[in-house]
Amino acid sequence: SGTIAVADNAIDLGASGVRFKDLYLSGGVFLGGTGSANKLDDFEEGIFTATVTPSGTGSMTLDSSQDELRYSKIGKRVFITGGVVISSSSSPTGYMRISLPYIVTNSGSANNSRRSTGSVWISNAGENVYEYQLFIINGESYARIYKGIGTALESNSAQTMSSNNSIYVNFSYETTS
Repeated sequence: SGTIAVADNAIDLGASGVRFKDLYLSGGVFLGGTGSANKLDDFEEGIFTATVTPSGTGSMTLDSSQDELRYSKIGKRVFITGGVVISSSSSPTGYMRISLPYIVTNSGSANNSRRSTGSVWISNAGENVYEYQLFIINGESYARIYKGIGTALESNSAQTMSSNNSIYVNFSYETTS
């Protein structure tokens, strides 16, 4: 039997010229501390097939060759980026709903609108591109796209959509898992 030397925060694992190839862990990695907030136990990235639907009546169909969005999930934070193209619409009413790969969760704030950060850009809609706004609600599996006129959000963004309109998004939100 021997003794074990303990050296806290003093040993590097590998170096720039002496790297490890793969690291397989059964748990998470603690970065910058030992508290639960420092534990990274999930990372995922991929592509999902999005849908865009009006909140009211009618329908919207995406071009099947341009209907995917990219996502990265780091812990509970999900990042969405990309663009989709509407191939047809049939009398849509209400605001637009664009599907998400994970359900939105309450981040602890009493204000449901403080769950997301990012932007949306609509092209070929015949409207001012800066008038469209993202809005995320706890428990929903989609992001809402409203028109932002003056000081209010209006629930009529779907009416402005027709074939060949593009919806580009770049935002993040929090999920439960």
